[in-house]
Amino acid sequence: MSILLAGCGAKTPAMDVPAADGHYRYENKDLGFTLSLPAQFEYYQTQRKEAAERTELAIFVPTSDTVYPQEVPGYAKPITVWIFTPAAWAENKDSGEYEGEDLTVIEGRGLTYVVRLWPFWPADWAEKWNEEMRQAILDNFKLI
Repeated sequence: MSILLAGCGAKTPAMDVPAADGHYRYENKDLGFTLSLPAQFEYYQTQRKEAAERTELAIFVPTSDTVYPQEVPGYAKPITVWIFTPAAWAENKDSGEYEGEDLTVIEGRGLTYVVRLWPFWPADWAEKWNEEMRQAILDNFKLI
């Protein structure tokens, strides 16, 4: 006699396949947050960097704009998330690196999340990027 057990809980959507609403779901359990990325972020890539005072997660999207500054060739960086302990954030927040209207600070889980959205974008994103998209990304940044 064989018994097959199957979970009936909700499955986490694949990060490289858009959900029914067309958005990509990015989940990082290790860093404790999720993001809903617009359909225009197709082929997005992530990069994680560890430093003594913070962890940085960057989200990159393809661009053909060769004039736009590119940390990764062929990609622009619309979203950067830095994760600090509250003490490390207090020490670093006035360094000059974390300034501007494009910065959002979120406290939770005993950590400080600093989210930066690009203040200017590549030419091939001029028709894609708008305030509604920007706000949707911030509204859908959730701590888990």
